[in-house]
Amino acid sequence: MIRYVPKVCFTIWSCALDALENDIDGACEIINSHGLRDAKSKVMRIKDLLYYVLYGVKGSEFIMSIAYHIAISRSLMRAAIRDAKIIEKDCKGIVVYAGGDDLLAIVPVSKELDAIY
Repeated sequence: MIRYVPKVCFTIWSCALDALENDIDGACEIINSHGLRDAKSKVMRIKDLLYYVLYGVKGSEFIMSIAYHIAISRSLMRAAIRDAKIIEKDCKGIVVYAGGDDLLAIVPVSKELDAIY
């Protein structure tokens, strides 16, 4: 699966993860200086969350923002509309279904290769 994390965020979060991995005791001292208890578990939780955001739990999961979801949906919709216009105008066919990355159409045999390519 595709994982989308903006490059700037990835860089910042990656640096934060490196800092936590290299200086857990320093991070614990900062948390303790604010009067919070159980600093070690809080630091480990933050570290786990950063790792999850950057790399996913198993390397195949991803974080998808609303903007990313909208962009993918809009791209698929535009492709379906474009393909439907090509089938109807250029290939003299009939679109039965066009949605997402699926297209079902009936075209004359003489135009079948035009519809595919």
